[in-house]
Amino acid sequence: MSEQPTRVDIALATYNGARYLPEQLASFAQQTYPHIRIYVSDDGSSDDTLGVIAAAQNQLDISIAPLDPQRDIVRNFENALRCTEAPYIALSDQDDVWDPLKISLLQKCVAGLEVRYGKSVPALAFCDLAIVGEKLDVINSSYFRSSIKSGQAAFFRDFVINNHVPGCAMLMNRALLDLALPFPKVDIHDHWLIQVASLFGHIGHVDMPLVQYRQHGSNSIGLAHVGERRAAKALRFLTSLPSELAMRQRTWAMQAASIYNSMAQLRARFGNRLRPDDLEIIDAILDRADASRINHLLRSAKHGDRWLDYRGVLRALAAS
Repeated sequence: MSEQPTRVDIALATYNGARYLPEQLASFAQQTYPHIRIYVSDDGSSDDTLGVIAAAQNQLDISIAPLDPQRDIVRNFENALRCTEAPYIALSDQDDVWDPLKISLLQKCVAGLEVRYGKSVPALAFCDLAIVGEKLDVINSSYFRSSIKSGQAAFFRDFVINNHVPGCAMLMNRALLDLALPFPKVDIHDHWLIQVASLFGHIGHVDMPLVQYRQHGSNSIGLAHVGERRAAKALRFLTSLPSELAMRQRTWAMQAASIYNSMAQLRARFGNRLRPDDLEIIDAILDRADASRINHLLRSAKHGDRWLDYRGVLRALAAS
């Protein structure tokens, strides 16, 4: 008699997702990994989201988290994650579609990290994504090859300025989740999770687009100008230079405030448990070090930002 595979729990956060949710749930049912359970946290949907979920319970192992509307995407995911019990956990948006191999390949990658480093060490794996439109028409077949985000990002310095990985592409082990929860007051949960993984554990990458990452008008988090050619981006920038620069300066200030908050939360949560090199980066930002100092500490990082935006954020960090 063969041993049953270790279960993987999926934390699914929903809010008025009835339009696209059936396709995502159908992709769960098509996973080749044979032992999954879905925990849904709904943030007070007024459409038929809960009805769609109830109908899917005939085909999927779905549990509903306590109905406690959070009015916040971070707290909604935390509500789902707190219910999970399995050794491996994946995050899911309500409007994507997963490749049948997604759970199998990511779980195998995380399990491989555990064999190498131990199950008590945080581990996270992520995959590439295909960027698709509202009707699943392919905009770009590779999230990483169509952007300056890096599938090779693996160290804390890579995730200081920006995140490279949407939460829907992640699968983690219980050791990471136990360390990362509860979420502090951060802007987005996936950035916190991968920062904690990079500080205390190991990160793996499956170089395959295992998520159809749907872009539409109602995305909580999406991609601006995705798939746009470089020439078109340059032309758009030059023809709207004054307003574009003003908008970017506001974005840099907001990003700098978010980075500062993340560093403060990491410092408060983990203190001197942090490695000296990582702690030096965090303290430089919290001490409002000048841009050249922060740039020196991040000199080998994969930032995920264009040069102009990276320099703008560094200046905003020093000035804030």
